[in-house]
Formats: sequence, C-alpha cells, structure tokens
Amino acid sequence: MIETLRNERERTSIGPQALLKGRDDMPEGLNAAMVTHWLGGRVKSVEKDHFAYVLKLWFAEPTNPTVQIDAALLDELRDSMKASGLTPEIIIRMSRDLPSGLTAGKMKSILSGTTRSARSDHIDYLKRVIGLSGSDASR
Repeated sequence: MIETLRNERERTSIGPQALLKGRDDMPEGLNAAMVTHWLGGRVKSVEKDHFAYVLKLWFAEPTNPTVQIDAALLDELRDSMKASGLTPEIIIRMSRDLPSGLTAGKMKSILSGTTRSARSDHIDYLKRVIGLSGSDASR
C-alpha cells in the first residue's frame, strides 16, 4: 500500500502538501502531515477513506518527471531572468497558466541554486516566461 503511494509521489513529483492544498472535500481528520508519516513508514494503519482519497488524487495527476538543475541550466535561467527584468513575484502575479505547485518560493529556490532538481513542467514554464522559448527542460 505505502509503496503505491511512494510510486505516485515519485511519478507526479507532487508531495502531500501540494496534493492536499486548497482541497475542501477532504475526509475529516486528513492532513498533509499524516500522509507524510505514511510515506515515511511511521504509521502502522490508515483509515480506508483517507487512503482512498489520497490515492485517487495522486492517480488523477499527470506524470511530471524531474530534471536535474546543473550549472549550465542554472546560469541560463539566471541570465535570462536578469535580462527579462522579471522576478518570481511578478511572474506569479502576471501568470494565467501557472503549473500546479509552482510558487515564487520554488522559483527563488531554483534560481538560488539550493534546489538541485525540479519538475520539468516548472522548468519549461519558467524558461518560456523569461524568454527561453523553444527550450525543453530535458534539453
């Protein structure tokens, strides 16, 4: 059971916090910390409706592979971001098609070099917005 959840988390690149954020139809008592404990193997049993709900959400998400952020990609992103005059906050405010889970904080983490990998749809979006159109995260 837990292995299925781990596989879905890996396949979608979406963690419990992002998966459950803003949901108003969650079963009572379910929260992201609980799901994190499941994934860590620290729980011996789970409520069936909680497990089914989380699994349904993960199954509904598209596959989003991660890409490694190497020095060349980081330099390319930083240079283009600087040249564009945009900031993560401006990108968030002007966006109409922001990929799920992409936040100003995640963009800052990518651009600062503290994040070594990110979802490919996040990198592709960032490249497109800052003028690296035609680029693909997988290069």
